Amino acid sequence: MRGLVGLVVASQLQTAHPMTGNMFEMDAIGATVMGGTALAGGRGRVSSSIIGAFVIIFLADGMVMMGVSDFWQMVINQFQQRLQSKVVLLRRHEKKLQAAPLSDIRHS
Repeated sequence: MRGLVGLVVASQLQTAHPMTGNMFEMDAIGATVMGGTALAGGRGRVSSSIIGAFVIIFLADGMVMMGVSDFWQMVINQFQQRLQSKVVLLRRHEKKLQAAPLSDIRHS
């Protein structure tokens, strides 16, 4: 699979460089987390991960069209991925609290 992706990217760029695919794995992990799959194991759907990938692609393309520098694109992308993972964790925690009976919830 990696070889096929390498051929596609090299044909699009009309050149090959060892650092061309640098940080692609972070985009893949970010798309998976954005889709709702837990990194510590859990369940997820492929369709949700694909939607997460589209959001990352649209964000990246929008920043390129706006003329944002490469450094700030990486900063914004990492911030967005961290924020999204926090949102996923909060939603899961909220679901656990809703599923727990009221007698199990301790008040401090």
